[in-house]
Amino acid sequence: MVQIYGYNEDVLVDKTVLSSYEYYDEENPLIDNEEYRRANKINRVVGKMYRTDIDVKPEAADDDTLSELFVIHYDANGRLTGSDDYNSDMLLTEITMTRYEYSEYIGFFDVFFSIKEEQIDCTVFLKPLTKGKKYVTYLYLRSPDAEAAEPIYQKRIQMEADNYFKIVTGFEVVPGTRYLTELCVEVYDGDTLLGKNTDTLGIINDKAPSFAVKSGD
Repeated sequence: MVQIYGYNEDVLVDKTVLSSYEYYDEENPLIDNEEYRRANKINRVVGKMYRTDIDVKPEAADDDTLSELFVIHYDANGRLTGSDDYNSDMLLTEITMTRYEYSEYIGFFDVFFSIKEEQIDCTVFLKPLTKGKKYVTYLYLRSPDAEAAEPIYQKRIQMEADNYFKIVTGFEVVPGTRYLTELCVEVYDGDTLLGKNTDTLGIINDKAPSFAVKSGD
């Protein structure tokens, strides 16, 4: 069973309960309809997935059977801007960030961090807006418990492309450790820095926020 809640900030706007079949095989306006979210000013959706199904044992849908939790973020136009996925232990395992006009040099931009056991994978999609430029992407994993901490892991990836390109990389990490995920993208014309964007996404292996876990209570 899947319970889905649509919010405008902290105000519950809509709620739906679906079977697993309905969730995976049918459309739901809270997740699939951009116009519906825009019209209802929904900027956050929380989904709670249970190990039991509504048509089998709906009364068993409690926190003990919660198998997955996700939080999806949208802008004022109903467009996706990011998501956070939590496992059955309510630990953050996947983070995404999406931008449609990232900077004056970059159009569509999408980044994805995901952890599985001893590996954090990262994928970056980037669409240049100008030709003949050099793009340098820095990916960082830091300690979330130390202010302005030096990166525990970092990677530098340089690309020169006039069209949409993709970066795929990963880090070997210590299982169960919390990592603050961060990236920086620099744009150069030759050796001249034209622009720089830095974003902090979230903390891998961090606990789910209480507002998400308590949705629907």
